[in-house]
Amino acid sequence: NAGIAEPAAGFKGEDGKMVTGFACLQKVGDLPYECYSKVRKCNLDGVWLCCKYEIMAMQKNDGKRKGSIINCSSVYGLRGNEAGLSAYCSSKHGVTGLTKALALECAPKGIRYVLDSSCSL
Repeated sequence: NAGIAEPAAGFKGEDGKMVTGFACLQKVGDLPYECYSKVRKCNLDGVWLCCKYEIMAMQKNDGKRKGSIINCSSVYGLRGNEAGLSAYCSSKHGVTGLTKALALECAPKGIRYVLDSSCSL
């Protein structure tokens, strides 16, 4: 977590953008759990960890504009895909849900969350 916490510690209330993307192109029946887990860890867990430390840093910015965070999901975070992207799609759906939940959770703290779903593989 130090690799995430240290850069966030220098955060001065500016805006941030979180972009991750990793995929294994295999149908779910052929997809090893280890590959699914790597996709989830990169695409969802990584975003969650960055959000955690960005929020902590922004909350220290007392009395000032807290900032905005843009999480990049994917068009596949809004719909599925039949091309062997089940792990990718599920992780990006997770980013979509996480961002919506954080927008509601952080609005009273002056932190704005935005979801960018315009990207794709």
